Formats: sequence, C-alpha cells, structure tokens
Amino acid sequence: MTWVLAALAFAAYAWGAAAGVEWLDAGELTAAAAGLGVSHSPGQAAYTLVGHLASLLPVGEVAFRLNLLSAAAAAATVAGTGALARALLPRDDIASRIGAALAAVLVAVSPLTVEQATRAEVYAPLAALVVWSAVGVVRFARGGGGLLGAAFALALAAGVQPLIAAAAALPLAAGALIAAPRRAARFLPAVLLLGALGLAVNLYLYLRAVAEAPPILLWGDPSTPRGLLDVLTGRAYGQNFDAAGLGGRLFGHILLLSEGSGMAALLLGGAGLAFGAVTRLRAAGTLLAVPVVVVAATAAQRVFYPDNPDIHGYLLAALPFLAAGVAVAVAAVGRVIAHPAGLVVALAPAAFLCFAGPRRHVFPAWRPDVDTLRYHDVTVGGMPPGPALYVTTSDHGLFTGLYERLVAGDRPDVAIGNDFLCTSSWFLRLIDRQRPELFVPYLDDGGRKDRLLARLVDENRRAGRPVWVERPLFGERPVTHFWSFAPGGTGGARPELQFGGEIGRRIAGEAELHFLRWKLGRSLLDELPGATPVFIYEPWQRRLIEMVSDQSLSFGRPREPVHEVQLLHAWQLVLAGQPADRELDALGPAARAATARMLLGRKREADAIRVLEPAVPEAGAALMLAAIHGNAGRLDAAAAILDQVLTREPQHARALAQRGLVRAKQGRMEEAERDLEASLAIDPAQPDVADYLEKLRRR
Repeated sequence: MTWVLAALAFAAYAWGAAAGVEWLDAGELTAAAAGLGVSHSPGQAAYTLVGHLASLLPVGEVAFRLNLLSAAAAAATVAGTGALARALLPRDDIASRIGAALAAVLVAVSPLTVEQATRAEVYAPLAALVVWSAVGVVRFARGGGGLLGAAFALALAAGVQPLIAAAAALPLAAGALIAAPRRAARFLPAVLLLGALGLAVNLYLYLRAVAEAPPILLWGDPSTPRGLLDVLTGRAYGQNFDAAGLGGRLFGHILLLSEGSGMAALLLGGAGLAFGAVTRLRAAGTLLAVPVVVVAATAAQRVFYPDNPDIHGYLLAALPFLAAGVAVAVAAVGRVIAHPAGLVVALAPAAFLCFAGPRRHVFPAWRPDVDTLRYHDVTVGGMPPGPALYVTTSDHGLFTGLYERLVAGDRPDVAIGNDFLCTSSWFLRLIDRQRPELFVPYLDDGGRKDRLLARLVDENRRAGRPVWVERPLFGERPVTHFWSFAPGGTGGARPELQFGGEIGRRIAGEAELHFLRWKLGRSLLDELPGATPVFIYEPWQRRLIEMVSDQSLSFGRPREPVHEVQLLHAWQLVLAGQPADRELDALGPAARAATARMLLGRKREADAIRVLEPAVPEAGAALMLAAIHGNAGRLDAAAAILDQVLTREPQHARALAQRGLVRAKQGRMEEAERDLEASLAIDPAQPDVADYLEKLRRR
C-alpha cells in the first residue's frame, strides 16, 4: 500500500516540479552535478555523483532532471515512512496497515516534503537515506538484518548533509547497541568497513580539486587534507552556530515542523512514540530521540529565518520518524476498537489534523512561478559583449547565473562573481577559470584583502571591459536597481527588473533595499560604531528610513533597526535647544557620540561637549571628547579624560595612542613614545599610529 502511495506522490511531485532551474542553491547544485564540479561546503559529494547520473536522463532540460531526482527521493521518503511504521509494529493487522498508510500520507502531503520534492536540493535525498537507515536499525533491533545497510546509508547521508546525518546517526547507533549489544558487537567490523566505504565518497572532492583540468565550479580548496576537512566540516559557516537563544529557536523550529500535516505527525506521532517507549515497544524510544536531536541540531544555528527553505529541509529529516509514531497510536486504538469502521471513526481527528496545521512560513509552489530565466536575462544576459564581469550580491543571482552559464551555455563571455566571496582566493580563481582574459587580483600580489573587490572592478574597467555590479561601490550613481560600469564612466539606464513567485518577490525587495540604502547614504554625516547608519533630521529622510524598515520585512528579513527614527527625534530637540537627555540615554552612548558628530558638523562645539560629557564612562564617547579638547588646544583637559579611560582600561590601544599624541603636543616626547609603543604592542594593525611614531622618532 505504501509503495502505491509513494508512486502517486512521485507522479504529483514530478508534475508540480519546476520546469527549469529554481532559486537559491538549486542552480549551483545542478551545475555542480551536471559538470562534476564541487558545490559549496560541505561539498555534497554523494548528491553530486547521483545528481550527475540524473542529469543524463533524456527528459526535459538538465535542471528539470535534477528536480525529478528530488521528486524520486521524496517519494522514497514516503515509502520509507510506511516501511518504518510497519517495522516498528510487532503485529501485521488491519490497524497496523492503516497506521502505516496514514503515516506515509502525512509525510507525502506535508508542505515541508512538497517544497523539497519540487526543486533541486539535497534535503529530499537526505531524508530518504535517513529514514531507510532507520528501517534497517529497527529491523535489526527486532532480531532481523538491516544494520549493515543502515550503516552504509548513514555514511552516504554524510556525503549529502553531514550535520543532519550525524544528528540522526547518534540516536540510531545508540538504539542498535542498546537493543542487541552482542549482535551489534559481532557486526561492528562490517559496520565500520561499510561506513568507511560510504564516507569515502567524499574523496571525490579532493580528486576533482587536484585533477589536471579542474572543473570551473570548484568551491573552496579541497586540494589538501586540511582544505578537504575545512570543506567537509563547513568551516566557513562555523560562526553560524551559537548556544545562546537556543530555547527560543527550538520553539520556533517545532512550530515550523508542525505546519500542514506536520501538526498531526507532531502531536499524534510524538504521543504514539512516547506511549511505545513507556510500554517498551522495541526501538520506539530510538525513533523518538531522532527528531529531538535533529531539531536541536537545526536550532543550534545562530540565525533563525523561518522562511528559509534550508531550515525546512533540515526539519524534513525529522518528519518521517514522528509520522511513524502515528502508526503506533493507530495500532493502540485498534486494540481497543477492533472493528474497522469504528477505527476509521476514531481516526477522524487525525484526518482533521492533516489540514489543521498553520501555514505561515512554508508555502510550496506547485509548478513554481519564479521565472529565473527572466531574472537572468535582465542581469547577466543583458550585459554588453565580453569578456565581461557581473558581480552579484546574493546567492539568487550567483547560482542562477552559474547554472545558465555552465550548463545551459548562456553568455560564456561573462564571468560571474559575488561581492562577499570576492575576498577569498579560491573564489577569485573560480572567476579566473570562467574568463582568463579578465584581471583577477589575489591575496599574495601585494594588495589589501579588503580592496580585492575594488581592484577587481577598477582594473577591468580600466582595461575597457564591461562590469556590472548589483550594489553601489565607492559612491557610484545608481541605475534603477543595479550599477553598471562601462569603459570611461557609468552605463545607460537599465530596464526595471520583474520577478515572479514568492522568492522572486523577496529578491526584488532586496534589490529595492540596496537602492534605498544608497539614497540614504547620500545624506550620511557619519556612522555609528557598527552597521547602523545615522542620518540628519529632514522629514523626507525619516520616511526613507521607514521605507527601508518596511522593505526589509517584506522580503523575509527581520525589520531593520529603527533606532535612526528615534535618534532623528532627539536631534530635532537638540537643534531646537530643548532637553534631549532622556531620548539620548534610551539609545545609549553611541547615540550621544553620533549626536556630537552632527553638532560638530554644524560648528556647535559647546553643545557637542555638553552632549558627550554624560557618556564619558563609555570609552568611545570619552575618546571623542578628548579629541575635541585636544583639537581645540585644551591639552590638559584631553589628558585628564584619557587618564580616566586608561585607569579603567589600561590595555585600551586607541586611548594609549591618543594620549601619546597629546603628550607629544605637550612636549613630553619620551612619555609620548612609550604610549605609542604600548598601543602598537596591543594592536599592531594601526598604520596611523606606526606612521606617527616613526615621524616622532625622526625629530
């Protein structure tokens, strides 16, 4: 019965899959699979190899073939859910069969499943491998075989998404050992051998990196053992994990898991597995532990964007286990109500729960209207003849462009880059492999790392090559949402971008946000110590700030900080000569520093000093106040403030440097040198301090 349901699910997923390349990672994963390249960390070696086989199918374009792979994997997950439920239950009666079928249906119609089944991604294959490995573990725990297959499947899953594979493997391995320790010990050598064989698929990443002709799409640098380990462990994403706030994120992930039919799986399935564990149903506790660990591993990520389909994909691996618990609940009811009709009536609430779960963040599109090709046509596809460079600001443009260029063969004269990744040598080599004629800087050619993108753009512009960038660089004039650079100046106007679908709407919002930020940047007086800009107080600027905040929320990001709006109000009071201490204190010392900058810009030094003095206990405000006094020749006042800072923080590098400057102006040269040397000893990366010290020594 469950195989029939799986076949029907596959037909539905295949019908609803995107006909071409999808947004987000789909383009890059498809390009890596089709060209046997290396995708972003952790490399997805197993997915790439299986995806390459799928890319050879003579059905539709290559992107559709990889979408079909996800559909097949999701259908296998549906079948695995039914098999897991049947393996968990000791009886083969009508209640068990109905429960297994219901479990499969819950997974098949879940928004989490449908979303991952209709687009090229790693999460449906990951869920299939994990659920079938669980089937093997449960059968082993009940006295049968299956442990070896489970070990191999979990090892392959690590070549798809190692974090979730490890999260599932821990409770499954513990469950096998607890259920049958002696049998597990006998199988241990074979388990280790098959596990090592499955993990060996990751050597593909190294082999492709050291090939005589490496692929164009080669993410990271897995050509050395250390580099391979960095890719496999996702070292670049290490800062994404944080235990702080874990409880709140756990609750949010549980709500995500309960969307759609996940509500029934979570409530009935969780209760069924808990009941099974209490009544000593073999392996029920193990299956209950898997979704707990998977959700915890997912929630360990620092940032929680509930609209992010990657998070949905992580949670998909937990869904079949909870759904299998529904079969346990059905079997328990079946023991009380033996008649099939009574059983159906009793399960009516479960049918209701299939549709009762809220749908707030997972809205899978059926034959999604995302129109990535149209997006590509007006960005990369619209460039003048190359060799040319197109620099994206998001994965949407980068991955779509890589697919269209490397797989569909569009615009081979254009190299596609990314503003953030252009600070990495391996990504610059990727640009170089796309178009060797372009000038591509490297970290070891004498330049500064923070200027790599600037040099990449500037040098190619000087060489007469077209460069288009999706955000303003170095103060250029915007052309609609994008900034184009032609030899000798800014290019002509670009057509307004049109986007389809939910994700396309977010990209359009992000492009608009870049535009609004550029407008706001034209009126900047200075910046707070951080990413939040500070603006002057005209009403039209306040409206722009509100637009940025609203736009941010509209395309799926948290609302931008609104402190600027509160700060504008405080500035209105200050400039009108009215008390504003309460408003400034609510915003913190940085707001007083920003207000002082604004007042200094209007040549109101006395007002700036009055604003700063209450914030002197904060080092940044104190240094600013000392600078004001020092620049005005009040050296004793400046020195006294800096002495207070250094009494509280003796190792404050900038305070030492500033006091050294004051002492030099006072003629206390030896003391000045000692302060400057101490500052550089704490923080050598102060070229201004080093230059001043050198000049001081020459006198």
